[in-house]
This record gives sequence, structure tokens and C-alpha cells, in this order.
Amino acid sequence: IKLRGVVEAFRGKPFALKDRLNFIHWLKSKGANYYLYAPKEDSFLRDNWSQPYTEKLEKGNEAVMSLNHLQELVSQCNKSDVTLNVGVYPVGFKYGDDNDFFALAEKFDQIRKTSKISHLTVILEDPPSELDQQYKSLAEAQAKTINRLIAHLSTDEKQTDKLSWFLYPTCSSCHFRNNMQLEAVSYLQELNEKVDPEVAFFFNGNSTVSATITEQFLKKMFGFFNKRKIIIWDNTPVNDYAQKFIYLNPYTGRDKSIGAYVEGILLNPMESIVASKISLSTAFDFMQSPKNYDPEKSLLSSCAQYTANEELARAFAKLISIAPSNNVYRRVVPESLNSESKTEYNLFLDYQTTLTTLKQDASLTVDKSHFSKFFNAVEIFLKFNLSYFSFLNDRQSNDKRKEVTLFCRQFDSYLRPLLAPDHLESFKQTVCKLPMSVSYTHLTLPTKRI
Repeated sequence: IKLRGVVEAFRGKPFALKDRLNFIHWLKSKGANYYLYAPKEDSFLRDNWSQPYTEKLEKGNEAVMSLNHLQELVSQCNKSDVTLNVGVYPVGFKYGDDNDFFALAEKFDQIRKTSKISHLTVILEDPPSELDQQYKSLAEAQAKTINRLIAHLSTDEKQTDKLSWFLYPTCSSCHFRNNMQLEAVSYLQELNEKVDPEVAFFFNGNSTVSATITEQFLKKMFGFFNKRKIIIWDNTPVNDYAQKFIYLNPYTGRDKSIGAYVEGILLNPMESIVASKISLSTAFDFMQSPKNYDPEKSLLSSCAQYTANEELARAFAKLISIAPSNNVYRRVVPESLNSESKTEYNLFLDYQTTLTTLKQDASLTVDKSHFSKFFNAVEIFLKFNLSYFSFLNDRQSNDKRKEVTLFCRQFDSYLRPLLAPDHLESFKQTVCKLPMSVSYTHLTLPTKRI
């Protein structure tokens, strides 16, 4: 895969400059070669996009970039052989308004001239509240603006480096199935036809957070965009939509043929760089050799950087692979344990004991400040299920009824953030398979099973 890297675009406090510079150095060691800087909380890129970057930041304002910081970032990327791209979110942009157009052009012009960055991205994830009557559609308005922007900034004779342009569309995911998502298909089709063919598109896949990207989907996407360069903006292991979780699972669900259809893959990390490195390490192993990628071996290697010896690394990797709440598309417990039989109950107790032991072992050397959310989720899962089984064995006990209800509510508080509209159905089908086939509707009301 040609472009292998990270897009810093999660919702939350951006990385500190020092951490970002060290992160880019680490990316080089993992074979990554691309970094898209696009924090949603950098006000100069989003809320105040029309204002130029300042030379220096005011004291205490460390959440946004300055021109000096941007130059440091460029320097570190050059040393690490990592291509830097900067993305601007023109929130509230008025299509057809010359003042807004030239403000956007000047922002990109400032970025490229002061830092010599030649890769630039327009991120159009926020649709306008209204559209000027001169445009028949949003796609037409966006295409004309992008093409005009490219033409405007290519007339500078002093600029020797050719600019490479990238676009994140307002609709950035689609199934490409017949008679489905017709509005999205129409928008993307018109945008693809009218935007300069040299502009690469970022795309999430079949969903904003794609559980899988199959070869069948890739073929449809490739044919739809008709040879335009596509880069997968992969929203993993980011957890800004479910901040009570921390995702450490190895990179899976992407077809090994993906390199034949896309120009690159950029992953959106979590706010914690340290925790993100677990999953990112495995992703870069995949990108460098999809056909030979082994997620289990890659995860073990990734865990080794946080543990004192191989035995502890195995414990941490095993805990990640079987622990609940680590991946929104995993079942909470193995499917074979969703039974009320005594045999399955004993097997589940063994499973609980294994989890407890692994948690204790992995906690010995893993930095809890970065992985505490993960360990908390495991702990709540253990307590909830043990109390639930105890309740099933003695349903007349009011104390046990209170205990299981309490843990149900705790567990529910970890699950509820995932109930976004676009994930609700898959969530109900996959995440909520609790022991004994308890459905989500019973999660906070276990008394309904009595």
C-alpha cells in the first residue's frame, strides 16, 4: 500500500507538539510514510479557519498550532521521510461568496508558503446551512469551488513544488448497493464527475466506522470512482464516539487485496498516543504485507513494547483478544457460552478466571494511565457476569437482584455511547449478545427474565 499513515482528526484535545513530533519519529520505525494534520480542535483549521495562523501562540494556548510549530512539524516529517498533509475544515463556508473563497485560498497559501507543504486537503464534512440559488446541487457548488481553488493557487510562478490536492467529501461513506442511499450515490457521482480528476478523495468505506472492507466492496468503489485516487480514511482505533472504551484490537476486516484498489490507508487514532500504538502497529504490519499479515503475531509483537518480558506480552495480547468492550463489532462473550446449561456455565466460570488472571498479569507492567479505561471495562464485565450467574442460580434473593441490577447499569453505561443511529442495528445484532442470550432490552431490567 503506497500511502501508509495517520490522520490526526479525532474529536478532543489534539496531541501536544512534543508528543506529535515523537509520534512521527515512531511512525517511521513502523514503516509509515504519511501524516495528515487535521485536528478538529485546532481552531485555525476549523472554527476560525478564515483567520491566518499566528507566528507564535499566546501563553497557555497549547491546543492549536502556530507557524513556528508547523515548521517544526515539517522538519520532523522531513527527517522521518513522512509526507505531511494539512487539512482545513471551512465550517460555514458560503459557496459563491468571494470573501469566503479568498479567505480559504489565503489560508492554504499561507500554509504552503511558510512551511513548504505541498499536500493540502479540503475537509467538507460539515454541510452548509443553505446554498446559493446559482447552484443546482451541493456537489456542483463544492466542485466549482475546489476547481477554482486549485486554479487560483497554481498561478503562483514562484511556487516550484506542484501541489497535490485531497478532498474529504460531505458524504464520505456508501454501500454502493442498488436502490440504497440514493442521495449519497447521486452526490458522490456528481462530485466525482465535476472535481478535477487529479484530486484524490478520502473515503471511510461502507460506513463512517467500517467493520469490514471486502474485496466486493472495493471493486464497486473502484468502478464507481472510475480510476480516481482513493485513500481510505479509516476511523480506527479512534474512540471519540464512545469515549468510555479504549480499542486495542489488532487491525482486521480489511481484504488483503485492498492495495490494488486504493492509493493508501490513513488511520484515525485515539487521544492517547500510547494506547493507539497497539492497534496502529498491527495496521502498519498489514499495510506493508497484506498477504502475509497475521493479526495474532502482530498483536503479540505490538504488546511487547509495553511489557517487561515475553510472558507478560502474551498475557496482555491474550487479554486484548478475548476481553469485552475492545471492539464494537465483537460479541461480549464467545458465542459458545451463550447457553444456560450447567456445562456452559462451568466453561464460562473458567473463562472469567482466565480473564481475571490475565488482567492481573498484564497490569504488572502496562502503563495504567493510558490503558485504565480498558482495564475498567474488563473489571465491570467480570463483576457483571459473575453477579448475573449468581442471580440465575438464586433468583429469589433480593440482594443478588440488587447486585446484578447495579452491575447491569454500570455495564450499560459503557455500552450506551455506541448507540449512534448508524451503528444501532449492527450494535444490537453483535455487541449485545450477553450470556444466556440476554437481549439489550433486558440489560437494565434483568427481572424480566424471571
